Amino acid sequence: MNPPRKSTRAISLGITALMAVTLTGCSASTTEVDADYAKVCRDQNTQQRVEDSECSSSGSRTSGSHFGWYYLALNGGKSVPRVGSTLSGGTATLPSGSKAQTVSSKGGTYGKSGTVSRGGFGSKGGGAGS
Repeated sequence: MNPPRKSTRAISLGITALMAVTLTGCSASTTEVDADYAKVCRDQNTQQRVEDSECSSSGSRTSGSHFGWYYLALNGGKSVPRVGSTLSGGTATLPSGSKAQTVSSKGGTYGKSGTVSRGGFGSKGGGAGS
């Protein structure tokens, strides 16, 4: 039996390295925040996220406005939609004793500091040299 050729091994190693880079790049990055809820501005007529400048700390810019703050729970990591997206799964009233923080208008994945789990494929974290 002939031993494997060097070029076959080189191709196999190249494919393995490419797959490792691809799989690493697929994991979503979670931004940790010191809050229980993401605070976003919502158009109450369309249920869509709008720029936070449409809302004020009192919940609406003017009396009768249809813009108000909307709160999305951040337990363990939550995908927060970008401006223009429809919002669901949240609440218009911040639960008592909870802390909220505004997040990027571009959306993203956010989680409360200390509750976001890292790793994948059953990993418990760590890395080289752990």
